[in-house]
Amino acid sequence: TVTARCQGLKEGRLTIQSNPVAATAGLLAAGRRMSTPELPAERVIESAERWLGWATRQETLNARSITGFSYSGPTTAVRVERDARNGRQVYVDRDLVFVDLPEGLMGADWVQAANGDSLYHAVDLMQIAVKAGTVVFVAHDDRAARPAWLTRQFRPSDLSLTIDGRSMKLFRRRADRDESLTLGANTEDPGTTVCAMYVVFVNGDVSR
Repeated sequence: TVTARCQGLKEGRLTIQSNPVAATAGLLAAGRRMSTPELPAERVIESAERWLGWATRQETLNARSITGFSYSGPTTAVRVERDARNGRQVYVDRDLVFVDLPEGLMGADWVQAANGDSLYHAVDLMQIAVKAGTVVFVAHDDRAARPAWLTRQFRPSDLSLTIDGRSMKLFRRRADRDESLTLGANTEDPGTTVCAMYVVFVNGDVSR
C-alpha cells in the first residue's frame, strides 16, 4: 500500500494485491497475456503546455522576457505584468506599490503574485520560461528561511527591495540560454507564520 500526504490536500492511497504464481528456478511456467489497448482513430499530439497550463504567447503573457508561465497556487488571478515602475501594484491582492526600485528592475517583467499565498506550500508553485540573455531576480523576505530552490538556482546580489516598509533581499540568475525555472514555496519551514510573498522579476541583460 502506497500512501501520499500533502498539507492542505486529502490523503491518497493505492493498494496493489500481490498473488503467488507457479515458477521453476525463478521462471514462470506460463506468461501472462497482456491486454490490447484501444487506440484513438486519430493520433493525439500532446505537449507540456497542455498539461502544465502554460501561456506561451508573449502577447497573452503581456511580457517581453518571460515566454511561459504556470502557477499552481490557490489564487487564480496571479499573472505576469510588464514594465515594472515605481507606483505600480506589487501583488494582485494588496494595495502595495513599488517604491525606490533598483535600476536593474526598472522596465522588467514581473510576476504579480498573491501575498495571501505566502505560506502556501508547493514544490512547483511557479514555472517560468525566460529568454537567453535575461536576468531573473527574486526578492525574498528573510523572515522566512531561504528555501533550497532559491539558494540552489540563484545567487545573492547587493540589491534589496522595500515592500510595505520591509527590506527584501534580491537574488539573481543570468539565463545564458532559453530556460525554464521551477520555483517553490517561500520556505520549507512549517513553523513560519509571517512573511511576504516573494516577487520575481525578469529583465534584459543588466550586467552594465
